[in-house]
Amino acid sequence: MRAIFSACLLAATLAALPAQTAAAEAPGDQATGLVFDSIYLQTSANFNLRDNGSLENPSNALGIDTAEIVPDAVIAGRLYQVVFEVSCENDYLALDKSDPIDANIDECYLELPLGDRLSFFLGKHRVYWDSTPFMRPLDFFDTDRVALDPEDKVAPDDGRLGIGVDYVASAFEAALVFFDDRWASVDYYNLRGGMLSGLKLHFLFDPVSLNVAGNLDIAPDGSLSPAFGYTVSSTFGEGLQLYSSAVLRRGSLQVLSAAALDAGPAFYPQNPFGVWNEDSPSWYPEFTAGVQWTPNDANSLYLSYLYDGNKYDGAEWDRLNAAMAFHQGAEAVFYPAAIVDANQAWDGQISTELLVRRHHAEAHWDLKLGVFEPSLDCILCLEDASGVSKLGLKIGMGDSVALTLGWFGFWGGSGTEFGDYPLRDFFETKLVYTIK
Repeated sequence: MRAIFSACLLAATLAALPAQTAAAEAPGDQATGLVFDSIYLQTSANFNLRDNGSLENPSNALGIDTAEIVPDAVIAGRLYQVVFEVSCENDYLALDKSDPIDANIDECYLELPLGDRLSFFLGKHRVYWDSTPFMRPLDFFDTDRVALDPEDKVAPDDGRLGIGVDYVASAFEAALVFFDDRWASVDYYNLRGGMLSGLKLHFLFDPVSLNVAGNLDIAPDGSLSPAFGYTVSSTFGEGLQLYSSAVLRRGSLQVLSAAALDAGPAFYPQNPFGVWNEDSPSWYPEFTAGVQWTPNDANSLYLSYLYDGNKYDGAEWDRLNAAMAFHQGAEAVFYPAAIVDANQAWDGQISTELLVRRHHAEAHWDLKLGVFEPSLDCILCLEDASGVSKLGLKIGMGDSVALTLGWFGFWGGSGTEFGDYPLRDFFETKLVYTIK
């Protein structure tokens, strides 16, 4: 039903596009009618360069396409005081599968000013509180915080249904929000289905910017998981910025496999992944720190260290790999094929998050040379020296059109985090059309 409603809204939006885009040029229309802030059309073509069979994805149990072409659209705008973003993805052109059109209302909320300093929102909204460039621990309400392509407008998760108020002064801001995810289906991979609340205080001590925030998650079973943390950044000289974020949470909301927590390999009659240690009295830290150097508009470099105490430690990772190897060899000891296939598919689901171990380093570099913008992104697992790199090139083709090329390479031995990563090496190309 949600997909049908979203598709209808998208169709109506597209139908109104020519008239409303022209009308928006008239003075005063932004406050009185429909205005499109941005229109983002993207067609992606992905080609895997290696066989998908691996320890984490045996016999391609995850069904990852060897090649696919996927058109996407993201339209953002405002109708009077209602802010909206609608996305649509069509997987019909995947070369070895057919999936339905995925249309969704990513955001749709009422935004009202209550005087000069106070504002209010009600509806489905994304809220970001962290200012660091990659892992962003303080983004309590963002369930998809890490991505290989930070500039991808299609990848971010949709918003949550909630209500909030925001107070802004010259060097101070306070925000209070409440989200109710009980309307959504419970998804243990995105941690949806419960209730969340948060309070953020922002202080500006030029050149230092500081956010401190607290959060309380109420899981579908009623268990409570409080957290608090900070994000701070400061600029020094010409284009040099230092940043750090940290969060401490009572109980872990991290999705882990029971295979990593048990003493030995086993077969599971149902999915062994779930919310791990949610009721634990222990506190689990997340931390990131780094430096960003932007000497001019054409060059940018940043380096980060990432730590997540919720993820697999060394012993848990070894047990998980032993369980995956056990599941692959199970046919020789006459386990039923259905159980073998199911457990192998569940093993592959550790790839639902990009970072599954605790210690990582991350680097990004980009350069502008006229219409050409080369870039390089690297993530390194510090525990086993495996990693992934993305070599990209963006080519401007006018004010609104760009062609982007990207090669993603994974390295590491068998049993390392990225050495057996299910996506393996692949090449990606995107044609992007943007109106702002």
